[in-house]
Amino acid sequence: MFAAIFSRAQSPPVGELADGATLVSALAPFSQPDAKGEWQSEKALIVQAVWHNTPESLQEIAPEVC
Repeated sequence: MFAAIFSRAQSPPVGELADGATLVSALAPFSQPDAKGEWQSEKALIVQAVWHNTPESLQEIAPEVC
């Protein structure tokens, strides 16, 4: 699962709006993900939460980087 906040040119930096832990807790209100990660710049915050539910998912990392 992914969640993101993007800030426009005249908006405050995303660090003033939320942090990665807040977004991850919104993605996973009932259980902690097996892997989680975040990427942040001044105008964007993106988080990823991963639950291992298949053998292939054991190899997933968070955040996924292309």
